[in-house]
Amino acid sequence: MKRFLFIITSPSAGGAETYLIRFLEYAKGIETTVLCKKSVHGELEERYKAVSRLEFIGYLGLVNPLSYIRLVSFFRRNKYDAVCDFTGNFSGWDLLCAEVAHVPVRIAFYRESRNQFKPTLFKRLYAKVITQVTRYASTRILSNSFEALNHFHPYWKKEKEKYAVIYNGLDMSKLSVMTRTDARKSLCLPQDAFVVCHSGRYSDAKNHKMILRCAKELCDKYRDIVFVLAGRGVREGLGDVVEKYGLSDRFIMLGYRNDVLDVLKCADVFYFPSLNEGQPNALIEAMATGLPFIASDIPSIKEMVPEDRMADLIDPDDLQANVSAIANLYDNRDRLSNYVCDRWVREHFDAPRLFDLFLFELI
Repeated sequence: MKRFLFIITSPSAGGAETYLIRFLEYAKGIETTVLCKKSVHGELEERYKAVSRLEFIGYLGLVNPLSYIRLVSFFRRNKYDAVCDFTGNFSGWDLLCAEVAHVPVRIAFYRESRNQFKPTLFKRLYAKVITQVTRYASTRILSNSFEALNHFHPYWKKEKEKYAVIYNGLDMSKLSVMTRTDARKSLCLPQDAFVVCHSGRYSDAKNHKMILRCAKELCDKYRDIVFVLAGRGVREGLGDVVEKYGLSDRFIMLGYRNDVLDVLKCADVFYFPSLNEGQPNALIEAMATGLPFIASDIPSIKEMVPEDRMADLIDPDDLQANVSAIANLYDNRDRLSNYVCDRWVREHFDAPRLFDLFLFELI
């Protein structure tokens, strides 16, 4: 039996980590190890342990020779047939170690369309170097959006045989069967409220500041509008500001939820004003649930919505455009079904076909 290694940062809930755990739960019967670059425990740890061997190698550092000698030894000792690193550009040194250890299949999988650090001269130079290391050391480079390839490897079309885009998948059989009434009862929400939902960890890229600015204006105008936010770190990141604005009774901040598909059933609208994304699981989940959505007009989101919804995407930095988009759906709630595209998304992002494409890359 072939042996596969997957590298992630930690088993905390995030886009790459959620994708990988869903893949592992789907592809039962293969021998897998998940290696974490940080010795940090997280929300998905038990799910990982249920389907794979979970290892923590500890912080490797940027150019710590001893750490990478240890990694080469780890690869040689375990004799993997394939290594797939989900840390994008930061997979370069890991895959170089895999090459030294003669691992035949070495895949870098990009899950973001932009670097998620604040740029400095050193970081920009380092990013250029590590991009070239990644390109050299990998036998294959995957991404969940064309936008990521265009940004990190703008020359990719000249070497098409080395690159591929595999979109995220969702097992549609796991969509919630909970009713809206029951979902609202479970969250102590008024049945007649207009509920705007967002799902995603607290980070600058998710643009929670815009959600809060929109909410302040909309809550002043409409007395029955409520915002439900699910995601790791949301309560800690927004709680004080929500209280300062006097919006505590209009916000439900849930933190990380493993039942987000049930949570989505409470909503009238899904709001997703991200500044950058790879290809967001959260938006796929919302569309598949049958929610009308308001989302950013960034390239990676444009890739994943129906053509007839392109015109509805908005500038994530334009406050009035964001407020107006939500207000329009509020004022026309009797026509919300016109904005639903669940049938389309179920056809395009059904997990088995997309997970099989990824499995084919490994073998």
